[in-house]
Amino acid sequence: MNLLVTAATLIVALLSGTVSASAASAAPASTIKNKSQSTVTVYMVDGGYLLNKFYKAATIHDFTKDKGTSLHGLDCDRDWGGFHGNKVTSLVAKYSGTTPVRFVTLKVLPCDDDYSNAFWHVYDALEYVAKNHRSGPAVVNLSVSTERFSVALDIPLRKLEEMNIPVVTAAGNYGGNACDLFSASSKKTITVGALNEDFTNIWENSNTGPCVNYYAQSYHSCAKEGNKVVNCNSTSFAAPVVSGIIVSWLSANPKANIASTRSMLTKASKIKTVRHKGKVSHIRYLPTPTKIRF
Repeated sequence: MNLLVTAATLIVALLSGTVSASAASAAPASTIKNKSQSTVTVYMVDGGYLLNKFYKAATIHDFTKDKGTSLHGLDCDRDWGGFHGNKVTSLVAKYSGTTPVRFVTLKVLPCDDDYSNAFWHVYDALEYVAKNHRSGPAVVNLSVSTERFSVALDIPLRKLEEMNIPVVTAAGNYGGNACDLFSASSKKTITVGALNEDFTNIWENSNTGPCVNYYAQSYHSCAKEGNKVVNCNSTSFAAPVVSGIIVSWLSANPKANIASTRSMLTKASKIKTVRHKGKVSHIRYLPTPTKIRF
């Protein structure tokens, strides 16, 4: 398919995140109360995988030029005390509670940090989901974004919306307007910004603006340095909190459409008035842990 768009450089939401050392442990996972559980497929559009407990049964699809090499499928991002793709996946698993989940890893970030074609890797990954998902509830977690809007990505996003597959995306970490990035700017995604460490305000580097639908916890333990727990902060880590909540919701409501999923999040969220960078804003945030009765 030939599309008249300029390939944008892919920005990993993690890259401008921050790390803090704290002796405090991470907040407990969400408590989701439901009557029955269906297996939910979670498509992780990210940096790849490592062999660990979250990926033992994962299906791997590599859209980068690492295909056919010894780096095939590998998560090569070792910044911030851990691996981006693996950390994001572990958070989806954590906030899904006991929900049965099938992970499908869609690698869009090459190991050589050359992101010149990564825009098309994201496009191909989303198209893959739209063409290959057969049945059952599903969620796409997209903790990546492009520098500028492109209608190209709206094509598979529209297809996924029609299939009632929610796409949760990170707002980005530049302290600017999330509407300047894609897919954070798309009305077809659920865009998530980051709260600060004590949940009292928006994290200083989180993108904001009318394109952000919800804010969520973004500080999560990712490593240990001596007796201290190293906490990583990024909107990349806020998005999977929301993805995990949606997974639990879809497990109990496997035929739910996009509108009902958004309604569930809105009902579960709380409104907070904050002063961020000199401006007063009213935001919706998902508390952690959050209790949702289906």
